[in-house]
This record gives sequence, C-alpha cells and structure tokens, in this order.
Amino acid sequence: MTGVMSTLHIKASTATSLVNRLETLGLVHRSPNPEDRRSLLVDLTDTGLIRASQVRPTFEDLDAALTGSDQQPTLSGIRHALQQASLSG
Repeated sequence: MTGVMSTLHIKASTATSLVNRLETLGLVHRSPNPEDRRSLLVDLTDTGLIRASQVRPTFEDLDAALTGSDQQPTLSGIRHALQQASLSG
C-alpha cells in the first residue's frame, strides 16, 4: 500500500479506498507482505493485467499530449488531452 500512496501521491485513506474499489472489481489482490507483517502487497489479477494493457496506450497518449518535447506540461497539450478525453468518454 505504501507503493500505491507514494506513486500516486495520495494519503493512506485514499489509497485504501482506491484499492478496495479495485479489489471489488476483481482488478487487484491484496496479500500479506512476508517480509513485513504490518504491510500488505497489492498485485494485479489476471483481469487487472488485461485491463491495464487495454488502457495503457490511452495513458501513454495522454502523457505525450500533456508534455512538450522538454517533458513539461503545455497549455495546448493539456487542452488537447482534455478535448480527447471528453470525446472518448
């Protein structure tokens, strides 16, 4: 769960809610960490792996649209990404 929090820059309660929803959808599985009984490991299920591979190109396109050649978000990139997201949603 610490990895989820640090990767997404979210609080523990938000990470727990997110993982709860993903687990309910059958996309992730929680298991005890054998190296630290106080923590849990979160892994993608087979269904989660399939879904991740399906959405990855969209996220890569969004990331490319949001960043210019210098890897900094640009206003036109953000505008374009939002327009594309609204069209596909």
